[in-house]
Amino acid sequence: MNTPAVFRAFLAKDVLRELRTKETFISVAAFGFLVILVLAFALPVTPGEGEIRAAGAFWVAVLFASQVGIARAVDVERASGRMETILSTPADASAIFLAKSASLSLFVSLSALILSFPLTVFYQLDPASFIATLPGTILGIIGICLAGTLLSLLASGTRMREVLAPILFLTIFVPLLLASVAAMREALLDQPYGLAVQVLAGFDLIIGGASILLAPYLIEEG
Repeated sequence: MNTPAVFRAFLAKDVLRELRTKETFISVAAFGFLVILVLAFALPVTPGEGEIRAAGAFWVAVLFASQVGIARAVDVERASGRMETILSTPADASAIFLAKSASLSLFVSLSALILSFPLTVFYQLDPASFIATLPGTILGIIGICLAGTLLSLLASGTRMREVLAPILFLTIFVPLLLASVAAMREALLDQPYGLAVQVLAGFDLIIGGASILLAPYLIEEG
């Protein structure tokens, strides 16, 4: 079966399902807002540190909230029995994985856009300053969704997935989190992008290539 056609078909399926249920978007946005709210009150902003604190709070919120949405999206496919139906077709498993990651990237990006509004309020930022953060934010979210979907598939086939999944997530996302925070901090401080964006792009390429190779085995065995 034609891989681009499979990708488009499954991407459209996920988008239409989300437009109908809004489960992933609402769960990511709501959880992310709660994380930002807690961090804003637990770590009050001091003058001159708004941009630094905001970058950290934003990516901690996006990281943890996105895992809730990603895990839910993968579990729904398996619990409903749709995964078995999909695997009974000659569809390319790698295309299915990339379509799922792409749809999740879209939903998480929309949620991140919503989270930027409370962030500007709590950390006293100029809303226009977030435009400069788009390249690093997009690269970071793509990396989170690629790795998150892969790890969710890996953990979903185990009995201890509730324990294993967070351990895997936190282990692999540490370099991604550090690079994402650094890239956003540079953008908010009106500094040119440096090594952080290059690290994000490299991470996306590496995890994307690994996902294409491993996804067929994880989807079939999970």
